[in-house]
Amino acid sequence: SVLGAGGFGITYDVVDLSTGVHYALKEYFPAELAKRAADNSVTVDDKNRKVFDTGLDAFYNEAQLLRTLPRTDGLMSVRGLFKRHGTACVVMELVEGKSLTELTRSYVRNNRHFPEDLIRDFLGSIGGALAQVHSTGLIHRDIKPDNIMVRRSDGQPILIDFGAARELRGQVQDAVMYTPSYAAYEQVPKKAGGPTRKMPEGPWTDIFSLCVVLYVMMTGQKPPNAVERGAALRKGLPDPYVPVDQKSGGRYSEVLCNLVDSGCQLEPRSRPQSADRVLSLLGIKRKFAAAPRPAPKQNPLGPSQDDPVRPQPEYDSSPTMSVQAKRLAFIAAGFVLVLYLLLVYYGIA
Repeated sequence: SVLGAGGFGITYDVVDLSTGVHYALKEYFPAELAKRAADNSVTVDDKNRKVFDTGLDAFYNEAQLLRTLPRTDGLMSVRGLFKRHGTACVVMELVEGKSLTELTRSYVRNNRHFPEDLIRDFLGSIGGALAQVHSTGLIHRDIKPDNIMVRRSDGQPILIDFGAARELRGQVQDAVMYTPSYAAYEQVPKKAGGPTRKMPEGPWTDIFSLCVVLYVMMTGQKPPNAVERGAALRKGLPDPYVPVDQKSGGRYSEVLCNLVDSGCQLEPRSRPQSADRVLSLLGIKRKFAAAPRPAPKQNPLGPSQDDPVRPQPEYDSSPTMSVQAKRLAFIAAGFVLVLYLLLVYYGIA
């Protein structure tokens, strides 16, 4: 079944028939460039072939990089990837739960507020996940509540959907895909109201989006987007951004509010330059999933009624070693039998 579709891909709920385990499978399918043939293969017109192939290679290579990362709290694990039917697919962990968008709406609707302990725990996971992603030379470029799932079983926030991710090579990125409410100023093309001077993207780009997410969690509202703020400044007007402490009614610590405000600066150099720096400013240590991790102090989804989660096997589309060994043994036995019959035929045995 289809879990969701975006401008660059379709995500399905799939089942490994040998184990019964469900996974999320994301297919590279840029709807504006590609078409679906009768045999379900993906076809592309000649005029779109170059752009399609460039995106396909990036999609596949970035999935390969993500697959090499150690298991990390807050980061969806890539279990497999392959090319087939004219496109590429990535097999990922299927996260059962709610998006941060749904959760935030529920809090606002019930006049509740995210406690600071929960926000710090959220940052420990998502900040650590971003630090791992950035260590490979990638930036996510589309951090927003829709792309953060909160797992039902333990309240663990997990960063998903790397469809807009790009590899950093020290140059200004060709910004094509972004979400206006959460995008950093440097992501916005000049013709769409972006900066008039070139601004390179980097880890600080994801920091901006992450801090806008925190702003929404702390206030229940989005701040003015980067384009609106840039337009006001160009007209000589004050920046319409309202500090998060003022907007949230003084509900959170000064250090947390200062972090969010600095991360939401339009000028990239004024923001924390890395996810590790964000964590260090709050005294949070980056977390890994090398050992079982205790559940957060509070599960934002409430108590789970599910059975305990069982470890899922690594997805691999190749045959298991035991099956391969059996095949080799069968071939070897057949070879020995043929050799024996030849020896009998020629009277040697």
